[in-house]
Amino acid sequence: MTTRSRSAYFQALGIDVWVRRGTRARSGHAVAPRSDVRSPALSAQTPVQQPRQSSPRGPVPVPDGPRAEESFRVRCFRYGRVFAALSADAWPMRRLLVDVAWALNGFERAERRDFVFDWPQPGAVADGGGKAFGAFVRHQTRTREGVRVIVSGTHVATLLGLAAPNDSCILDGRLYVQPDGLDAAGKRRLWRLIQELDGSA
Repeated sequence: MTTRSRSAYFQALGIDVWVRRGTRARSGHAVAPRSDVRSPALSAQTPVQQPRQSSPRGPVPVPDGPRAEESFRVRCFRYGRVFAALSADAWPMRRLLVDVAWALNGFERAERRDFVFDWPQPGAVADGGGKAFGAFVRHQTRTREGVRVIVSGTHVATLLGLAAPNDSCILDGRLYVQPDGLDAAGKRRLWRLIQELDGSA
């Protein structure tokens, strides 16, 4: 089956196919990079989904079998040596998280690259979202020296096999930022965690 026909087949099943702008997706990771060197603040704009296509003969029936896990999206960005992953409940505080990334980057300005991880993906195994996302995060961080990782949101922690705490903390070597609005005490605690993580470089 050709790449084009495989893409049409998955779209007929109701699975959105995402590719990089101007290039094909690699290794099953669907990312759409954006960059903005003028301001560290994230844009609220999200990639536009490709329209779903129907088979000329009508909808393709989905075969009986185990129900696939619910689809999800994790918004990510890279800022200098910092990689961040945000689930939906953390998106409203994205501007604060960019400031946190700036601090973990030694307060050095850097080009920010925004991208997303979408699930399911073409050819994906049912209930494999957590494993695929974990592999994606490892790929983004394993070859980068001194990388700092920010995760925020209950779903991101769960996907990484971690129990989401009720407060910001160092979680398996990553900075976990509480997705709810932080009060003054919470921001002071977050600042101490940034200093602790940065001091371990």
